[in-house]
Amino acid sequence: MTQASAGDTLRSTWEANGHFNPSAIPTQVKILFSPIPNMANAGPTAPRFYANASQLAVAAISPFASTETCYSATDPNTVCFLDWVIPTYLVRNSTYSFVYYWDYGFNPAGEVYTTCFDVLIV
Repeated sequence: MTQASAGDTLRSTWEANGHFNPSAIPTQVKILFSPIPNMANAGPTAPRFYANASQLAVAAISPFASTETCYSATDPNTVCFLDWVIPTYLVRNSTYSFVYYWDYGFNPAGEVYTTCFDVLIV
């Protein structure tokens, strides 16, 4: 878990992993979050905030892999990044669950790539 204050800028990074191809159909990365604090402590009866991405709040949206968001346009496995701001209305001394969400759009099964992380607002 990371600690940050409301209004702080964080940088999320990921490897393009062979998907750096700006001339292809562009896809987006989203940083989503539950506006309900302390979900991890809510217990097994708490709603699963990640069950439906459309119900989550959006902290940021960026191209998945572009010349503006990746370090090297010649490396198909380049590191890409998104600088984003912790929403200013999040409550101090509360933990919020965030999701890195990439709908790569060309998966016939409709799968998406996600990973979760928590941020303690200090």
